[in-house]
Amino acid sequence: MLLAVNVDVHPVGIILKSNTIKDIRFSISKEHWKSNRSVYNRLPDQVIGAITSWGGRSKDDNKINVDWVSDGTNSVEHLVVLLRSSLSLKLLPYESGSSAPKARGSNAKRRYATAIKDGPYVSRPLLYHTC
Repeated sequence: MLLAVNVDVHPVGIILKSNTIKDIRFSISKEHWKSNRSVYNRLPDQVIGAITSWGGRSKDDNKINVDWVSDGTNSVEHLVVLLRSSLSLKLLPYESGSSAPKARGSNAKRRYATAIKDGPYVSRPLLYHTC
């Protein structure tokens, strides 16, 4: 049974919603494409994506536009799907080499700290790559 992800209390959701999301990179398991075997079979185990913008009318729609670096395609994705623990989404450093995004602003930092300490997603301590 899949449990719904609450983007607003998920640590990565908090980070994304507190940042300008353009060019945020992430890796995700190719399991996201499991239902489309022709795509699934040609992808590496970890697929790299770069967020270009919010995909809905606002960030509250929880959709993002993604350029998929691994195969040169793009799509609109729902964060409630991408943030499922089975897909192991991890934020990556920016292409420029600067570190992966972190929560910005005092409110987002406080919510992020609470999410890591007490939230339902504490079983996923590594939310971004450090190298």
